[in-house]
Amino acid sequence: MKSSSSASPAAISWTVVTLLTGAAHAERLADWAREASGVEPVQLLKPRDTRAWLDLYFKEAGDAQAFLLASERQRLVLGRAVRICRPRDWQRFWRKHFHVLTVGGRLRIVPEWSRTGKPPRGVKDLRLEPGLSFGTGTHFTTRFCLERLAAICRPGHPRSMLDAGTGSGILAIAAVRMGAAKVLATDNDPQALAAARHNASRNRTAARIRFVAADVIAEPPLGRFDLVCANLYGPLLLEAAPALAAATRRTLLLSGIREIEADTVADAYAAEGLAETVRDGDGEWCGLEFTRLTPRRRSREV
Repeated sequence: MKSSSSASPAAISWTVVTLLTGAAHAERLADWAREASGVEPVQLLKPRDTRAWLDLYFKEAGDAQAFLLASERQRLVLGRAVRICRPRDWQRFWRKHFHVLTVGGRLRIVPEWSRTGKPPRGVKDLRLEPGLSFGTGTHFTTRFCLERLAAICRPGHPRSMLDAGTGSGILAIAAVRMGAAKVLATDNDPQALAAARHNASRNRTAARIRFVAADVIAEPPLGRFDLVCANLYGPLLLEAAPALAAATRRTLLLSGIREIEADTVADAYAAEGLAETVRDGDGEWCGLEFTRLTPRRRSREV
């Protein structure tokens, strides 16, 4: 995809449905909203506030209206609103909240609109337009994966990587920028894939990344990879444990996990023959790294 404003995946209007609920019920409502809409909700919380808000972004106004009607039967919803998010609104949001970020001493995440000088010696730039895919490195879940990639990747290694739920493509692109030979990046959201392809082209990594529309549950990855990375969310990681573990030849990175879910997720992957080697968190979110304990039978290499 050409790197131009007309090709930008963010240049589209979205219908945003906002649900109000009690902070104690935010997770339950998010699970329901995700199942009912097929859209990943964005949780908005305020310190010491007993309320919470969920934003769901719909490309089609009809889908937003259908979800809005369904929410009227959901007792956890205390209020609802609808608005249109136009391209300039989304760009204004990212320009306010997304700034240059250096990760792991090897990579500098730079907003596409930012004018910066050359990176320090030994640091590579990754220029990014997030679109609507929420992968910028500022949140702990993405930053954990980037820091572990900085520790793992070197020229020619890993030889193969799977990025399940690639979003903006930031992890796949970062891995290639730091040495990964080739990456398969999957997502079930066409808009996310458009953003990811745009970002890969912008960073001249597209030749080493193959982007595929796939659902990690309905369409499990084929073959095995030296490194598997999945920055998703706890319940989905639990459901996908057999598929992601089977795809892991050596190392598995998981993130998007609530701290209270970490032990349950770790146990599920331990049962699949993986040993937990790294755990990190910020008090709310957690990331895990696993290494395969015993060699699996040979299968098709990717």
